Amino acid sequence: MVSLLPGVAYFWLRAATWNRLLVLLGVRVDQVTAWNIWMKAEVVRYIPGYVWSVLGRMAQAGRLGASRTTIFTSMVLEAMLLVLSCLGLSAVLLTGYPQYQWPGRTIALLVVAVASLVVILKPVAKTLVQLLHRVLRRPAPSAIGSSAPAFASMTVSWLMFATFQLLVAQALGVVSAGSLVALAGVFLLSWLLGYLSFLAPSGLGVREAFLIALLGPFMGAPQAVAVAAVSRVSMMVVEVLVLGGAHLVAARSERNHGRLESSLTPRKI
Repeated sequence: MVSLLPGVAYFWLRAATWNRLLVLLGVRVDQVTAWNIWMKAEVVRYIPGYVWSVLGRMAQAGRLGASRTTIFTSMVLEAMLLVLSCLGLSAVLLTGYPQYQWPGRTIALLVVAVASLVVILKPVAKTLVQLLHRVLRRPAPSAIGSSAPAFASMTVSWLMFATFQLLVAQALGVVSAGSLVALAGVFLLSWLLGYLSFLAPSGLGVREAFLIALLGPFMGAPQAVAVAAVSRVSMMVVEVLVLGGAHLVAARSERNHGRLESSLTPRKI
């Protein structure tokens, strides 16, 4: 039950990251609306085919007062920040554990660190957006901000995700205090490998296979299978709760907005 708190925080911060990227592109939208749209689009990842999440958010472009090209651009930037922050953080957390070292690892980590620093710079973000709009043959936004706030919230979201997964594993009694840092890195790396696989909806099955393999140095196969299965089920429960909460909050916000407009409308005497 305690794990639900960082689980909800993870999804909220992921939605906040996307909202910050919209602001970077000149689109102003309240956090509740962004959270509602982002969460609904994320849930459809369980439908085979990775296009549904993209199409789901692009279909809401009119509601956000933005073009579909702008929404698509925000999702490309989001994917870049997602990969860089998750990969960089997992690499840092697994540093010092000989089970996860390989030749050239230090160089790869430096490349990820440099790429992360470069991407969050305002001139680089502007160049990326202009290049993408040029490829899509659409005019680029005139004012483009820095992606540093979005990168920061994305990184914090991964810390919340790792905390959520650690609490779930702790509930199964298979986590020792000395392995917390390494296990946090393992959970992040397995999520990213599932995300990059493109073989299953929401990385279903692929992520769990990587997680079981990466948990090998810390626990037996039966315990690793239990952690992978319970972690996935717990994540799906949190997704349902967050989706329901986002829908209720958005509906309440719309009702309050409608009442405000009605109260401001002049009445005929």
